[in-house]
Amino acid sequence: MRISKSGNIRKQELLDSALELFYLNGFERTSIQDILDKVKISKGTFYYYFKSKDELLDAIAFQLADRILSMMKSIIDDSSLNSLEKLNLIIAKAQKIKAENIDNLIKIAKMLYVEENIKLRSRITDKTVELAKPLLVQLFQKGNEEAVFDISFPDETAEIYIRIGELFWTMILKLFDQLPESLEQIKQKIVFFNELIERMLGVEKNSINITNRVINTLQQSNLFQKSKEEK
Repeated sequence: MRISKSGNIRKQELLDSALELFYLNGFERTSIQDILDKVKISKGTFYYYFKSKDELLDAIAFQLADRILSMMKSIIDDSSLNSLEKLNLIIAKAQKIKAENIDNLIKIAKMLYVEENIKLRSRITDKTVELAKPLLVQLFQKGNEEAVFDISFPDETAEIYIRIGELFWTMILKLFDQLPESLEQIKQKIVFFNELIERMLGVEKNSINITNRVINTLQQSNLFQKSKEEK
């Protein structure tokens, strides 16, 4: 007899199974029927939660960003910190969240950067821009008022900040399969990214701490530990 599951559990099963199939087969080559077969549900149950495969894709994109976005909002609303302190705290907490989920995030990231998943990657990036950009614009404008940032175009800077971050992770992932030998190259790219962000925001060197936090996050991954054991 089939055990009935709550709506939230069933919906999460659909999201997890779809993501796994997109990873294995690519978004375009995964059909709704493939997802139904994997989760063992009817077409009617699928359409109860999602109107289409594209809507399911939107839900995956939102879920991947939601926890960090909630954290960002709570920090930005904290009146006891200036904007530079808020940005550094956002970076610290974002890396903590990523460290807790690093192996899944690496798997997802590698999935996104294959040709078959261009649509999925684009949707997730666009969703991240849509949700995170207003928060960053608010932070950057406030930082200008406080004279901790010197940003001429907060709106454009917020979007570039997000999109450069996506490009940055693409560069890192290309080197990840070559660990631990590529660690120094990875560190160099992280330092470059850190300095680029500081220049974009008009702050002094070493005002923003991305470098050590990202390196520590990567070093906690099973892939990194396994690469050290194999070499």
